[in-house]
Amino acid sequence: MSDSELEDALENLSLVVEPGTPQPKSAGTLPLSPFRSPGRAGRSPTRPLPADKALTGGAVPSLAFDSSSNVALKKELVEIKREFIGVDVEVPLGPSPKEPSDISIELQDADKSVEIKEEQKELTPRIEEFLKLARDHGLQHSRASTKVLISASAHLHRYTRPWASKRELSTIVERPERLLACYMGLGAAYMVAPLEIVEVMRRSSLTAPHVVKVHGKEWIDELIKLVSEVDLKHAANELEVPDTWPSGDIYLCSDTVKALEGVIGAIENGVDLIFEAPRNRAFVTIRPPGHHCHEDAASGFCMLNNAHIAIQYAKSHHQISHALIFDFDLHHGDGSQDLVWKLGFNSTGDADLPMAYYSLHDINSYPTERGYADPALLSAASVCLDGHGVSIWNVHLEPFATEEEFDELYESKYAVLFHRALDFLLKAEKESLANDKPFRPLIVISAGFDGSEFETPGMQRHKVHLPTSFYNRFTRDCGALADRFAAGRLLSLLEGGYSTPAISTGVLSHLTGLANVPFKPSWARNEVAKEFELGAKPRWKPSGQAGAGIQLGRALFPKKAPEQHERIIYTRSLRSRTVETQL
Repeated sequence: MSDSELEDALENLSLVVEPGTPQPKSAGTLPLSPFRSPGRAGRSPTRPLPADKALTGGAVPSLAFDSSSNVALKKELVEIKREFIGVDVEVPLGPSPKEPSDISIELQDADKSVEIKEEQKELTPRIEEFLKLARDHGLQHSRASTKVLISASAHLHRYTRPWASKRELSTIVERPERLLACYMGLGAAYMVAPLEIVEVMRRSSLTAPHVVKVHGKEWIDELIKLVSEVDLKHAANELEVPDTWPSGDIYLCSDTVKALEGVIGAIENGVDLIFEAPRNRAFVTIRPPGHHCHEDAASGFCMLNNAHIAIQYAKSHHQISHALIFDFDLHHGDGSQDLVWKLGFNSTGDADLPMAYYSLHDINSYPTERGYADPALLSAASVCLDGHGVSIWNVHLEPFATEEEFDELYESKYAVLFHRALDFLLKAEKESLANDKPFRPLIVISAGFDGSEFETPGMQRHKVHLPTSFYNRFTRDCGALADRFAAGRLLSLLEGGYSTPAISTGVLSHLTGLANVPFKPSWARNEVAKEFELGAKPRWKPSGQAGAGIQLGRALFPKKAPEQHERIIYTRSLRSRTVETQL
């Protein structure tokens, strides 16, 4: 891609609006959910978050890939493999383009069929380029039990308010470019772990029974109606979300329904894959995230609860008997926990689908921000209960200074989540056998990486974080439970994570854990985090330990975004920072 083509791509994918755009008519004070910010005080939709709460480093531009760098990367590959996994280790890859993964497309009408075909034309070449680069690097490929799903619709949800200032846009961290960081982490993991890349063209209706079971018809109808009015609202300089919504962290665009249909389709595809064969596992790269969304309330970037949609789909299509959610996002998944109460609780103990929710989070961050938290939210984020068809256990993060201190915390405090899950599953298994009922549990991971040691200083303002190795360790512990009780089946869904180094290193650690590959301390070096940060820049040149993986990941990111409704230009760059790792 030429420099001029690259600049065009940057215009399409970045998120800074050209100045001089009219301000909205509804410029009054609106409620703002305190997501990654210090309070609940309402703010104007054009007034940005305080500078110390803006997550610099989350924005990454579109990029180009120069295939001439292949030769240099081939020469570096042997050293990279020696550093990551040792000289004698062969790394199986996913299927070649000649062996494509099955694509399941559910069509509601002819228009959607055309749209999906167009999306496929854009996504399929990216996957083919990824696999070609892998072969060029001299890596072998084979079918793998750990799947990574790439959705054609994941980048469609984007911030398009035409009046927004550059400063305000710099605070919008839930953006398509988060996927670039995710894909670079995937590329690095692909170098060292057996993973299969699965192309997802499936878009499923928001009115599907398993979605309505979670959210009800009224919420879905409202969401669809609001999205249908976005262009008219923006043309009239009006906000596209109701005054009752937290406008500071929730936005809609004309393609949001398509993006959410893609989320549902990818979730369904992931669930189907893990039930195709024993020991299948899947990581679904989707956005927007879901664990803050309640039955009928959007919050914290979330409009549908992805984990619960997965559970209800698995119940109706694969007859699961029990469901467990492990959530290691920095923030309490208040929506997921609330839905466990609504969908799993039964006062007689004979629940239709017994459920469990296990969360490790910062009690001083959203939705329980220090100084602003509601007592009810604080109580909910601290609940520990077994009974009446549900098991809910919340553990709060604590600061640590050394690797030894973190190991002690993990063993003495954090691992209690697995002890509670073990008790829940053993009891469920025993009762199922005693009553001659099937025992078929599903374990879901809500995988948010905003607790990473490489997240922005604003995200770490409460002085708690997680070492990169944690994501591998925690995921492998989830896998051990899945091996014992769920035929090895394990489903992981992308949640939070906003700086490039946090997402990339976190995904690398998480995916290797999902594939049961032991963690290498070299993956968490400051130099590697910096390589990922540089890898998000448009004129990146391959180098360093993670160079080949970054190159693979860049191949998966769209070179051209859907046409926006306003001219946009890219003006921000990632801010370099030094991070003291605990490893």
